[in-house]
Amino acid sequence: MNDITVSMNRAERRRFKKNKGVMMELNVFERLLLRNIVPQIQGWNYANMKDARELLEGLFTEEEETDLAFEQEDTQVKWKVKRDDESDIPQERDIPVSEGLKKKIGKFLSQLDKEEKLGFEHMTLCSKFMDEGSPN
Repeated sequence: MNDITVSMNRAERRRFKKNKGVMMELNVFERLLLRNIVPQIQGWNYANMKDARELLEGLFTEEEETDLAFEQEDTQVKWKVKRDDESDIPQERDIPVSEGLKKKIGKFLSQLDKEEKLGFEHMTLCSKFMDEGSPN
């Protein structure tokens, strides 16, 4: 089991499996983008809204927040890649995403694609969340 699976309690693991969730390896940048994207999505049902809240709360652990030491400079967010002892700070982590939420995020990204509002920052999320695998 990986760190996130271990940190999920038995009820959460059952619910995750019941909802046909997937584990997605997401890097720090992708997780920051999701923090921005998910609240913009409209038209939730209760189950997806609950999944979205859990996703947002689980994108970063307290330890990661401390280690990464996020800093906002104008419109940019910066973070550390090394600890004070020069050891690497892991940048990628498996994040549980319900199938319904994955579809909602994919639909949102597809809409941005249709409106030609995607930026290069969305490219890896598109390949992970959109059915086609990449934007048109």
